[in-house]
Amino acid sequence: ALPDVAARFNASHGARAHLCESWEPVDGRADLPEADPDDSPWEPAKGRTFPHALPCDRGSARAGAAGHDDLAPAEQLIASGIAMTPLWDEMAIDFAEELIESEQLGRDDSPDLLVLALSGTDYIGHDYGPDSQELLDQLRRLDRRLGRFLETLDRTPGPGGAIVALSADHGVQSAPER
Repeated sequence: ALPDVAARFNASHGARAHLCESWEPVDGRADLPEADPDDSPWEPAKGRTFPHALPCDRGSARAGAAGHDDLAPAEQLIASGIAMTPLWDEMAIDFAEELIESEQLGRDDSPDLLVLALSGTDYIGHDYGPDSQELLDQLRRLDRRLGRFLETLDRTPGPGGAIVALSADHGVQSAPER
């Protein structure tokens, strides 16, 4: 069984809360000049342009991943398509903030360790390409969300009380078709 904090989060803020939504560009602008046009031929056939519809199966306990009962919860989200959107990382950071509060992280003399794996950029980059409008939108959203998260860390244990380390698993080059 999931810990209570995870069950509560999933019930109110988890993937099911975002079913039937649409992934729109963060500032309402598509085809930003810093990225390829939003209809490049190497993007997936299932949807090459904004908006991108999210799964819409409110009856599924697994966020639209019907037919994937044999998969772990994270794999079910990948199968449902939610992992290929900025929601993947936003939900991870939201949950981290919930954990900081519920577990009172950083509020005593014992060190706490919180590790986040933010893989949305990797999934979106693989799905749409490293120069896509989708990846640019993901990076803009992640930059803003990480900024708010770092502000939370500064307030929670007190300024200078948190150590943050960032790493990546690989770099990337433009799609060969480009």
